[in-house]
Amino acid sequence: MLRSVFFVSVKSTPWPHDGSDMKAIGEIARARNASLGITGALISTEDHFAGILEGPPPAIDAVMASIFRDARHWRVTVLEEVDLAERLFDRWSLAFAGRASLVDLRVTPRLLSVPADPADVRHLKELIRAFAGAL
Repeated sequence: MLRSVFFVSVKSTPWPHDGSDMKAIGEIARARNASLGITGALISTEDHFAGILEGPPPAIDAVMASIFRDARHWRVTVLEEVDLAERLFDRWSLAFAGRASLVDLRVTPRLLSVPADPADVRHLKELIRAFAGAL
C-alpha cells in the first residue's frame, strides 16, 4: 500500500534569502527519499512550500515528522492524506521547482487553515503535477 501526503508551509526564510535552504533541502530530500522509497514534488514560492510525498506509510510518517521539526518550515498544514493505488511522481525522488510565483498566488491563507477548500487543494495539486511534468 502507498500513501500520499499533500502539505503546504510558510517558509521561515523567504525569497531572496532562501538560496542555501533550497539547495540543502533539495540535496538531502532527494537522497533520503530515494533510500526510503518515497517519490514526490516540492514547489518553492517567495513565501511558501507546497509538497506532495508518496510512498510506504511508515516512510511517509518519518519524513513528515522531520518536516514538522524542520525550522525552515512554519505552519505546516496537511491538505490531503490519501491511500494510492499508483504513484503520480514515479520518476522523482523529489521533483523540485524553484521559486514559482504563480503557485504563490494559490497558497492562500485559506489553504493554511483547516479545513481547506477542496477546490483550492485540487487546483494547487494540479499545478504541482504540471510543474513536475515539465521538469
